Amino acid sequence: VDRKLPWVPLESNPDVITKYARSIGLPEEWAYSDCYGLDDDLLGFIPQPCLAVILLFPFAQLGHIRSSNSDENEDKPKEPPKKCDDLYFMKQTVPNACGTVAVFHS
Repeated sequence: VDRKLPWVPLESNPDVITKYARSIGLPEEWAYSDCYGLDDDLLGFIPQPCLAVILLFPFAQLGHIRSSNSDENEDKPKEPPKKCDDLYFMKQTVPNACGTVAVFHS
């Protein structure tokens, strides 16, 4: 019997993510926490050391914004995106897998 098991959605909640990550081997001294913003004051609330950041945003919406901005800036020369060796981006192609895959990569 060829049954495809669906990915179970992982709630975007640091307690839920920590519990799941510990169930697959994350040491007890590590945990996930919320990040309320990227300015210096809010980043100061993140426990240190911080080894990874998981960003949650609607990629499809970003693509729509990018395409609508490109129409109005057609005459302006386009700059290539800056490369960041410390950044890894992976577009989700499996439904409901984003949280689990993010934990695996973090």
